[in-house]
Amino acid sequence: MFAKKRTASTDNVPATHSSNTPKGAWYEIYIKPMVERNRAFMLAMVLAVACVLLSASIFELIPLHKDVPWIVPVNAKTGTPTARPIQIVGQFTPTQLEVQYFMSVWVRDMLTMNRALTVSYLKHAYGETSGHAVQLFKNWVGTHKPIYVLETTPGLISTVTIDSTSFMNSGRAFIRATRVKEIRGKNITQHFDITISYTLTPPTTVEQAYANPIGFQVVSFSITPSLSQS
Repeated sequence: MFAKKRTASTDNVPATHSSNTPKGAWYEIYIKPMVERNRAFMLAMVLAVACVLLSASIFELIPLHKDVPWIVPVNAKTGTPTARPIQIVGQFTPTQLEVQYFMSVWVRDMLTMNRALTVSYLKHAYGETSGHAVQLFKNWVGTHKPIYVLETTPGLISTVTIDSTSFMNSGRAFIRATRVKEIRGKNITQHFDITISYTLTPPTTVEQAYANPIGFQVVSFSITPSLSQS
């Protein structure tokens, strides 16, 4: 009445379908370990290359400490600079390019005509003068009266361009500059010959380091109209 339940037999399964064939055993014993070793080798190579690149990047950063000649002390809690003298690390000698930058800023401060900027520019230039240059600065402002000119000439504005800088000897440079004054749509071009004598005094306080990191100070100068006026 009821059919006899049959059970599957594995006796007649072909050898090619057997899960425990000699081929499978050979793969497990020889091929699989080799594949895993290759994968591990490739991973190790990738990690090694990454380590080399990272080491090279860190090595390139090592000289950067030489470009920071001062240690600025800060408050441990707030992180703000403190007023006590900073520590100068080693001997720092600015390059001519760095000196040229500070000279160009000083010339810009002296020649710029702009109601919004002239007062602050002149204060900055005055802060970088010392010795005989202090009186020369006062004479310049008294003669040319830049603030009065701006107050009596609405709309006047000027831009200053440094044309060339030549270092004559240690602490002395010659600069050619051009000032273009614009008023009521009309442009007036002026060329100047400027001689600057300067000193470099390393800063000793936090404020000095932030304001004038190379210690640039003008000790004498002359600003005259160029003979090559166009």
